[in-house]
Amino acid sequence: MKGIVKRVVMIAVGLLVVFALLVAIIPQIQGSVTGFITVADELVGIGDNVETVFDFTLDRQPVEVGTFTATDETENFTDDGDATLTGSAGGSGTITYVTGVVQLTFFVAPSNLQEITAGYDVEDVPTILTTLANLWWIPLIIVMVGLVMATKTGRGLVQRAFSSRRRRRRRRR
Repeated sequence: MKGIVKRVVMIAVGLLVVFALLVAIIPQIQGSVTGFITVADELVGIGDNVETVFDFTLDRQPVEVGTFTATDETENFTDDGDATLTGSAGGSGTITYVTGVVQLTFFVAPSNLQEITAGYDVEDVPTILTTLANLWWIPLIIVMVGLVMATKTGRGLVQRAFSSRRRRRRRRR
């Protein structure tokens, strides 16, 4: 019985070390495999031939610096990379990259029912790596169940998993 408990403890420690290492290296892994998703033609406003100022929050954040564009098909806005937006017809604007809050001021009001659309890039974080880091407790429960089975029955799952076939064969002879 003592041998089984010793093996279970060794397995538990090994699994916890592996998961601790995974949790420690996942931020570095994410940094190396993270890419960007391009959001195109997001509807952010509709012109009424009167209003020139449009305030809105983008659907996804944070916005990658220097990637934001917006248009009403007449005036095109580009991101200068310093949170300042410049319109092709003299308009201006600002963007807060972290929150996705944008303010556009068109030089001429967009025409009635004219769609104002935006495009930008956002970081694509691999969710599988984050999920893996949050599942550290699963091997711990498996080991605990195996330990309970081994101690209650005297011949639990853990003991069966580590019994060699040779020992079983020798006993049969």
